[in-house]
Amino acid sequence: MGTNAFAAFLAARGLRMTRERGAILAEVLARGDHFSPEDLHDALKRRGAAVSLASVYRTLPLLADAGIIAAAERTAKLTRWERAAGRGHHDHMRCACCGKAIEFYSAELERLQERLCRAHRFTSLRHTLQIHGICRACARAARRRGEAVSSAPDGASPSA
Repeated sequence: MGTNAFAAFLAARGLRMTRERGAILAEVLARGDHFSPEDLHDALKRRGAAVSLASVYRTLPLLADAGIIAAAERTAKLTRWERAAGRGHHDHMRCACCGKAIEFYSAELERLQERLCRAHRFTSLRHTLQIHGICRACARAARRRGEAVSSAPDGASPSA
């Protein structure tokens, strides 16, 4: 969805395509990473765009409703977004130490989810899968510091 389509989306809701919304849309479409509202605002400031952080926060839900962005991660304190338009479905692994996001797609996982939905007579509309863990670089750094790194959930023994 480009500028004209987003302007039409806004007009259908009685809203205008302002200079600020246009700058936010352009920055979002140029990004290939996951971003917070603050990341987006900082990038806009670096480009010299006079856009308030409040405008960024108000525009992000509109971009999501238009299908241009999607929430990549939601916590109690923060939502990180990613461009959704023109991208296929994927899931995420997120490092608890450095915040790195690894995007992946697994046909096997998708088939398993479809089988689970059928078994429970459940119609899936969409889903998100986010695996929280520690990336290879952070695990290596932790081991160099002598810290234990386990892939077992909730401190359980890896062999359990």
